[in-house]
Amino acid sequence: MPNIVRSLIPYQKDQIITVRIPLLLAALLLAASARAADSLDAAIDTRLESHEAVKENQKQVDEMADRSEEMRQEYRQLLGQIESLRAYNGQLERLVQKQEEKLASYRAQISNIRVIQQQLLPFMLRMIDVLGEVIDKDLPFLLEERRARVAQLRKMMDDPSVPMPEKFRRINEVYKIETDYGRTIEAYTSSLEMEGTSRTVDFLRLGRVGLYYQTLDGSESGVWDARNGRWQRLEEALNKEVLHGLQIARKQVPPDLLRLPVSAPEDAGS
Repeated sequence: MPNIVRSLIPYQKDQIITVRIPLLLAALLLAASARAADSLDAAIDTRLESHEAVKENQKQVDEMADRSEEMRQEYRQLLGQIESLRAYNGQLERLVQKQEEKLASYRAQISNIRVIQQQLLPFMLRMIDVLGEVIDKDLPFLLEERRARVAQLRKMMDDPSVPMPEKFRRINEVYKIETDYGRTIEAYTSSLEMEGTSRTVDFLRLGRVGLYYQTLDGSESGVWDARNGRWQRLEEALNKEVLHGLQIARKQVPPDLLRLPVSAPEDAGS
């Protein structure tokens, strides 16, 4: 640079100094400008970094605010669930209390039932005994069937698997069957043991007041003599009456009056 100046301008000392000073100032200004530019860039970078940091911080703040709101919502929901659970638990406590009261009542009833069962058992056994006595003293109709029912009742009483109410029901059922015999008329065919011989005959039962038989050919009829406990033959003239009774019992003819002798035991039940 000095060489160039010297070739263009005549050499003068003062002039050289004058030219050099502006050049130095320009260099200084350039350097200062570069430093200022660097400082500005650094400031801008710092400002940008600060702005990004602020944005990041704001983002974190927003996320925390959202999370806080979510937590508040969850807290409100939990409070609602707690109140619901308290109400539910209160209801359960009342139900449990009611159940405990019912259980106490049931225990008292069971205790009473046990006492009743202890008193009822001998009573039912006596009912079965009376039933057997009635059958033995009654007219001898369907004896095998009736005695088998009594035997089944006795066996049932020794069976612990049968509840007490069921035992009582079955005893009453057999009593009803026996009671119905006193209000019905019946005809059936079975074997007759008489005078050492066995014959198949038709039987006619009139309630509990009369029991008759008639041979299948209609030639012989008889009546049960309850007072003496044996069969008694009827007059031949009564064969038609016995036959008519059999027809009525079988619903072959309309009901009508029958002229037949009756003989029932004095102690027979009805």
